[in-house]
Amino acid sequence: MSKVKVTVNPETGLVVNETSNPEVGYVRLEQTKEVINNGWFQDQRRSALVMGDPEKLEQRFKKGQTLPGTITIREDFTPAYNGQDPKINPQTKEVLTKDGQPIYRHSEYTSDPNAQDGEMIQHDTVEQGEAVETVESGEMSIT
Repeated sequence: MSKVKVTVNPETGLVVNETSNPEVGYVRLEQTKEVINNGWFQDQRRSALVMGDPEKLEQRFKKGQTLPGTITIREDFTPAYNGQDPKINPQTKEVLTKDGQPIYRHSEYTSDPNAQDGEMIQHDTVEQGEAVETVESGEMSIT
């Protein structure tokens, strides 16, 4: 497992970024984790934001700094902040839902290197029905 790294904003080159509230800033962290998804071993690039007082963030976080811990992912039906976009299907651009409710993905940094991902919600899919029709017709496609 790779270490968590402090990154800079590619547009500004800054480590500590501003929000609409001058008393709140954020730092972006990145990590590449080896995971197995649906039977496939792969590297998964993750990122998380750490929010806080901009002055304290400036004192604590430096460009390229590595941190102990990990970035975990969980999903639920509640946005983490106003304006958070729900998960979308990258091919169709449709919002992913479960029983009609949009699914939201949350990434969080923790200093606990043994922390595990939370619940991943199996979304409703139209594609499953389409895949059955494709298989029954004798054709097969892997997406």
